[in-house]
Amino acid sequence: MNDMIFIINYFLMIAEGIVLKRQSLKCGKKLFIIITFLQLAAIVSLRKETVGIDTAMYIQLLEWSKNDIEIYWIEAGSRAYIHLLGNICTTYTEYLAAWAIPTMVLFYRYIIRNSKDIYLSIYIFASLMFYFLEFSLVRQALAIAIVLQAVSLLDERKYFRYILIILIAMSFHSSAAVFFLLLPISFAKCKINLSLSIMIVALCGICAVFGRILTEIGARLIGYSSYLQTEYANAGNILHPVLFLIILMFCTILSIGTKSTKKRKFKIEYEMLAVGVLFYWISLSVQIVNRIPYYFTGSVMTILPNLIVEMKNRKQAKIVNICVIVFLVLYEFLMIAQSAQGIMPYQFFWE
Repeated sequence: MNDMIFIINYFLMIAEGIVLKRQSLKCGKKLFIIITFLQLAAIVSLRKETVGIDTAMYIQLLEWSKNDIEIYWIEAGSRAYIHLLGNICTTYTEYLAAWAIPTMVLFYRYIIRNSKDIYLSIYIFASLMFYFLEFSLVRQALAIAIVLQAVSLLDERKYFRYILIILIAMSFHSSAAVFFLLLPISFAKCKINLSLSIMIVALCGICAVFGRILTEIGARLIGYSSYLQTEYANAGNILHPVLFLIILMFCTILSIGTKSTKKRKFKIEYEMLAVGVLFYWISLSVQIVNRIPYYFTGSVMTILPNLIVEMKNRKQAKIVNICVIVFLVLYEFLMIAQSAQGIMPYQFFWE
């Protein structure tokens, strides 16, 4: 049963979406948000400390905090939060929930405020984002969730608040500084078209070739050079670079079919996704870089559903929607088959 918990949960989410999406249920969308949030929160919070790559390390940080051992090597915000949790959490479950729930709240907030199809956006989060973020990154996942709140501010040119949010995220994980890249990119006057796609593909090739050099420069800038001396400095795999490049090209095709006046709505999100794809291709040279794209690829949770909603042919839009869900299910099976991010075998805390 435990080996199937992720699959059962995902099919339950899809079934709930089908039922609650009916127009006769006025509160269907709210119920879907609440139910799926509780399901995902339960899975990540009720896990045993052996489930997830970095879970044991964060449990150790809690124990150090309870024993007043100084945790000098992590950021001030994370250090203060762990110290707070050390004083109030009596079980590992409470501690894991205290990290997971705020992170998920912020991801859901981003989806609710920016997506025109809440159902598909949550499916994308649960399949493409949930495992790696919640079971492995922990404090970086919270930083990623925080910076997502700055996307709309950048689009509205509220630069002070945009910078402030990134600084808050950096207090939990300094890698959030990479999101400053989006500021100069947002000023670029580029159109989403075939020429831009060709340029991005060419840049992916450059990133793959010069990935290690680019990583060494970036690691020094944000203070993570130490990772280059670990096993994480080995070459990464090709799956996500190719996968997200295909997703970006698919978004390009859908965007070309929309009216020019509406394309501006997708500009920031498209640029975010493109930057995330480039980082994935850099990760072919250095594996640890595959954690950075998540600051940017979170935009796929909204740009893809929104582009499908904008399709003129509603029959084709439904077919595309179904195809995306089928793809997400297949990705779900793949992650579980590979025991990605140490999620298998899943065990509850009482086992």
